[in-house]
Amino acid sequence: MKQSGSILFSLLVFCVLISISLSAVADGKSQYDRYCGECHGLTLKGSGHGPELAGPNFINKWGNRSTREFYTLISETMPAGDPGSLGEVVNREITAYILGMNGAAGSEPLATDQLHRSCREYRL
Repeated sequence: MKQSGSILFSLLVFCVLISISLSAVADGKSQYDRYCGECHGLTLKGSGHGPELAGPNFINKWGNRSTREFYTLISETMPAGDPGSLGEVVNREITAYILGMNGAAGSEPLATDQLHRSCREYRL
């Protein structure tokens, strides 16, 4: 428990350099449900077909990696049955949704030119 508390504390001390609007998160939910939910679960908790996309394990894996890297993984390898087929807007919405479900929120949409930032800069 102490470790998860310390992870949470360290995540909270990061400044929010980029915000993701609540509307972008909402738009991403419908896209996520349609294209990702079957394998990763509608609650992002994962399944036998896809890893969890929310919570401490996700944060530990992606917190220090760039949002571009995460976005690229989604855009080039997902959905599993038709990789690379969703397009930039849908991939950005799904990325915003997943980051939002991990605690990122704010007043601006996730813009393509912001994808170089660390996932942790979204206050995961």
